[in-house]
Amino acid sequence: MSSEEKAMAVLKLYFGNKQPRIRWLQNEPDKSVWKVTVDHNKYVLKCSKKHRKAPIFSILLQHELSQKGLPTPAVIPTINKEVFVEDQSYHYFLTEYVKGSTASIKERTKIIGDFHREAVLPRSLSMYRSKLVQVEHKSDWIAEYEYKLRCLKMWMGKYALPRDMRHCINMAEKCISISKRATLLDEHIDEVNRKNLLTHGDFYSSNVLKSKKGKLWIIDFERSGIDSPVKDLRFIMPDIILSSYYETYFSRYPQGKRYEQIYYMDALFPHRLFTKLYILIRKKKARRNLDQIKDIIGLELEKERMIGELRKYQ
Repeated sequence: MSSEEKAMAVLKLYFGNKQPRIRWLQNEPDKSVWKVTVDHNKYVLKCSKKHRKAPIFSILLQHELSQKGLPTPAVIPTINKEVFVEDQSYHYFLTEYVKGSTASIKERTKIIGDFHREAVLPRSLSMYRSKLVQVEHKSDWIAEYEYKLRCLKMWMGKYALPRDMRHCINMAEKCISISKRATLLDEHIDEVNRKNLLTHGDFYSSNVLKSKKGKLWIIDFERSGIDSPVKDLRFIMPDIILSSYYETYFSRYPQGKRYEQIYYMDALFPHRLFTKLYILIRKKKARRNLDQIKDIIGLELEKERMIGELRKYQ
């Protein structure tokens, strides 16, 4: 049976004898996405291989969050009232279709603040907790920094990257030094695990959509789990610093204000530079994109200057 035939068989469980029209949106080895049209209504059908990390959890989480009123597409129950369908290899689930444009940094800042304010592991999903804890101790947090720093040092020499990158390496070293002394970090990690706080985990611009009517939506929860809200803000660094939107974030997520120093401390680390280099190196394009790398380094250094003026990380 072809992938399209499997999708049609699954859709029969959702729509009975109605005849949906489908077309590919995304086709990868372990994940497929179709746009589905039924009686002029539009939906999204997703399937993920069972070996993917906690795929059932991400489906159930999206369902719970939409039921709670958070701005994420509703998961559509089947005729049998189940929110997903499975076969030997895949999990399938259907959501409402959201069409939108890219949200601005300010809009993304607002919606992630709202998400962090409301997103706590639902009691109904507590059975998944042991599989979701991503950081348990301060040493785990710092180990992530140290791994990224080793990569940055290695890449600088191996790929003859711009000399100004040395300043970014200094930023990373400063961040690690401050983190080791930060007693507030222990308290923060304890609160994350005690309160079962959730992060989106994949907060790229493509996962926030703005509808024509101006409503913001968060999509794709495959990487969500129990972790520090600080880590979602890495996806909008250094823009949130350079645009001075931190207060906008804390106005939406006032619980985070207590750990403001941790947010600024983490912002010192050149996360965007690390992520961009990782992608370029994986695609074997690092040496051909030196101007782009220089631009990111410039943003990181400007970010450090602004954080240094605030002195909130110390």
